[in-house]
Amino acid sequence: MNAIPSFAEQPVEIIPKPVQVEWLEGTFAIHNDTPIVADPADAASRRAADYLAERLYSNPVVDETPSGPGILLSTAPKDSSLGEEGYTLEATTEQIRIGAKDEAGLFYGVQSLLQIVPAPLPPATDGAPVPCVRIADEPRFSWRGLMLDCSRTFLPKDYIKRYIDLLAFYKMNVLHLHLTDDQGWRV
Repeated sequence: MNAIPSFAEQPVEIIPKPVQVEWLEGTFAIHNDTPIVADPADAASRRAADYLAERLYSNPVVDETPSGPGILLSTAPKDSSLGEEGYTLEATTEQIRIGAKDEAGLFYGVQSLLQIVPAPLPPATDGAPVPCVRIADEPRFSWRGLMLDCSRTFLPKDYIKRYIDLLAFYKMNVLHLHLTDDQGWRV
């Protein structure tokens, strides 16, 4: 791991730990009007842009043409060696780029960005500092998940929805709902 950004005393932790992380000097400030740029012909990047905008901003901003600093999302990554569900995330002082071969990889790249950005952004702010970083990541295991036992204990719908959001945030791709047992049938 290279030098830690000067603004932080501790490196930002991304969970699960990416395969390659290179911390660079400087920060990129995300403001409430920083555009999230998605290719209009690429449905996956458009969905990822909407998802990211919804979590960062009180008023989602999604653009289709890059004009200056912004967050650029694409399913045409620079790194052709990325495996399935892999992504690259590069934050410089000028912009943030997330690239992946597939929609899942782009989604996981967005999750890594959300882990290093305090979201949602406050309405009136000088910008949330994102440390400059270069990440190349792909899952080590194809099956990553948790089991939730709804059979023995009734769990409200909101609890399960929050659980699913946390699984997504930590890049897990399988939810095993244990719905039936001799104690109950929850369907």
